[in-house]
Amino acid sequence: MFKDKKLVESVNSGKKIGKIDVALFDTSNFYLFLEELAQKSWP
Repeated sequence: MFKDKKLVESVNSGKKIGKIDVALFDTSNFYLFLEELAQKSWP
């Protein structure tokens, strides 16, 4: 999945970018959460 690949890249390259990295991670989780909700709402 596109988002997951981006997330992994940011984590791997990311130790320098601490806070940005965490923000990216949280944002990705938020969107994954929204997608799950959408799938439950529209079977």
